[in-house]
Amino acid sequence: MVIDSYVVDLYVRFRDLTYGGSVEMNVSSDGELLINSVDLSIRSVSIDGKPIKYSYDGKVIKIDGPVSGVVRIEFEGKIPDRLLGIYRAPYGDSYIITTQFEPTGARYFIPCIDHPAVKARFRFRVRVDGDYDVIFNTPPLRVYWDGSWKVFEFADTPRMSTYLIYLGIGRFYEIRDKVGNVDVIFATPLSDRVEEGAFAIDVAKKVLEFYSNYFEIPYPLPKLHLIHVPEFAAGAMENWGAITFRETALLIGRGSTEASRRRVAEVVAHEIAHQWFGDLVTMAWWDDLWLNESFATFMSYKAMDALFPEWNVWFRFLADETMNSMLRDSLMSTHPVHVPIASEEEAFEIFDDISYGKGASLLRMLENYVGKEDFRRGLSNYLKGHAYSNATEDGLWRSIEEVSGKPIMKIMKAWVDKPGHPVITVETETQGVTLRQARFVFGGNVTDTWPIPIVFRVNDRVNRVLMEGDSLSLNIPETTFLNVGGSGYYRVKYNDWSKALNNASDDIERWSVLNDAYSHLLQGSVSLDEYLRLVKSVNNVVNYLLTTSLIMQLGTLYSIRPSAIKEAFVDYLKAQSRALEGMSGIDDVREIVLARRALIDEDYEKTLADMVKDYENANPVMRQAIVNAYAIVGDNPFETLKNLYRSLRTDEDRVRVLSAMLSIPRVEEYAKALDFLVSGEVKKQDVRMFIVGARNPFTRDVSLDWLVKNYKLFIEAYGDPGTLSRTLIATIPIIGIGREGEVERFLRNLNIPGIEMGVNASLELLKVYSAFYSRYA
Repeated sequence: MVIDSYVVDLYVRFRDLTYGGSVEMNVSSDGELLINSVDLSIRSVSIDGKPIKYSYDGKVIKIDGPVSGVVRIEFEGKIPDRLLGIYRAPYGDSYIITTQFEPTGARYFIPCIDHPAVKARFRFRVRVDGDYDVIFNTPPLRVYWDGSWKVFEFADTPRMSTYLIYLGIGRFYEIRDKVGNVDVIFATPLSDRVEEGAFAIDVAKKVLEFYSNYFEIPYPLPKLHLIHVPEFAAGAMENWGAITFRETALLIGRGSTEASRRRVAEVVAHEIAHQWFGDLVTMAWWDDLWLNESFATFMSYKAMDALFPEWNVWFRFLADETMNSMLRDSLMSTHPVHVPIASEEEAFEIFDDISYGKGASLLRMLENYVGKEDFRRGLSNYLKGHAYSNATEDGLWRSIEEVSGKPIMKIMKAWVDKPGHPVITVETETQGVTLRQARFVFGGNVTDTWPIPIVFRVNDRVNRVLMEGDSLSLNIPETTFLNVGGSGYYRVKYNDWSKALNNASDDIERWSVLNDAYSHLLQGSVSLDEYLRLVKSVNNVVNYLLTTSLIMQLGTLYSIRPSAIKEAFVDYLKAQSRALEGMSGIDDVREIVLARRALIDEDYEKTLADMVKDYENANPVMRQAIVNAYAIVGDNPFETLKNLYRSLRTDEDRVRVLSAMLSIPRVEEYAKALDFLVSGEVKKQDVRMFIVGARNPFTRDVSLDWLVKNYKLFIEAYGDPGTLSRTLIATIPIIGIGREGEVERFLRNLNIPGIEMGVNASLELLKVYSAFYSRYA
């Protein structure tokens, strides 16, 4: 079945939140034609102008085949508040109409073949009942009035998948710039926030030039919109030529911190990378989602490294992408990077740390193995060979293999097509060492092998070897350091952890040892005392990689068993605070350290809490710490923070206050914060802030009871089961401690398609955390 083109003619009644019109598909199908169309009113169906018989069950229009010609469907629809398909995105007393289609939302908008492999050209004409702006993937060719209707006729798109269509309607205020012949446009519905798009525009211009040169393929559209959507389920979405963002991923104002600037730059670079990986070349089916997301993740860091070398972005990559993905990948219930997807519901679940972080980490390992230039040439050839069409992972491996002359297909298929990752155990022998590998699992290692590109150092000399069997003997001293540069996606178990840490030559290698020790702590093969001794040895080392990684690790242990970890955690945060004094250019780290310290150091909390009265005049770096401190020791935390939340202008500040509310340790006050989360005053996009509350070790029972009562909200608000699945993984392992049997019965009885991975992973990780809780009672 082939579709050459769509012609879509829409009318939109903005104030009534209704729309309709017609879709014409130039289609050729040998068999029955199945057209996706969910919750739309179908008025008529014809082929080449002749009415035909069809059936429609509210999800699929069925037409007997064969079909060849122009299928015209007239339809009507309503515009809901659900954050999927076409929807209303409110702000203040107004709203815009916007869309979000990945993975299967286009069918809620228009009748279409909503499959990533069925690419077509799209021509849109949109009539709207007032003086509104309309944004589409391509620029308008004509804008004119037809009576009371304002009409927009847009240029044809290139061949593209349905999930990349975008339509936005409302009043937008813009910043416009150019890169060569490409118009780069920031658009927001908030007239007083326009200037806050300047940083994103500047980043976008530089990133477009970087990717065009790196891939040797110019950006293929005449314009690129960066669109601020005031209510948005995702962080951002790569609609071709019309990228959408939630506020905190796009706007940078006077109250924004360095951490916010770096997040915006990373998200902008990620979404623009998709204009090549995902939009120009698209996966054939959702089992290769990682071809989109892993590459966009990896390439965004490469772009930032080139544009902002002073940021040390690979520190952020290891902490945010590699470490987080390895945690999930240490479960038997993890999934492969290339994951079989049997149904469209399953596709929602795999927008996770494996498809993003693990895949990106494997690409970093691959680039290190083949070399940067061969890697770049392989990517460029792959994109040129599959432009405007679809591809699978095999095409990518072949392209890099042809350039590098190395067995890429053999190596990478082993890594992306099966779940998990290896752990290498170092055994000292009479002559050198023996390396043994197995699959690392928190519940106990499992026999398995991978072809591992090992980079190791002996006496300052870096060596490389490919380990293909379950063991490898090397005539090298025990002082050898494995995983030089931290590029390998594997763990190492050392006989002497302190010696391994001493053998590390830089902070990436120190991080590698500490991250491996933490994973073995959760497994039960390293003691808490030994892990904390390692942490103490780097108490005074401050950088994004070590500091944020250790705060995440210690924070997780604190959420599980506060009494076992508090003293060491407070000591670490005090040492970091002292080390930060007088340091400049590291405010992103400073913000994290002080915010976390304000949650567990009573003396520090008392010095900050009264500053909540002058929150908006406080240094933005200190704001999270101030509201955190008040949440812990303030006299009336919920009411005070609620009133502050209502007074704030930006989502960046509102999220800070909401996070603090959900950290209140007093059960009655915390329960009010949970009620506020779903009161209607908090944006739907922020309901997932419940994850912050789930880390609160003093309110577990309240959190679990709330989730049992309100789990359906995550599907109703976001429109997909994947959000609930990811929420379960992030919350159940903590809030389920002590109620394991009850939690398992609850989750097993949900029977909701598209959350199975989340159920299994959350229960498995709950067992890991519960075991730690019991060991250190």
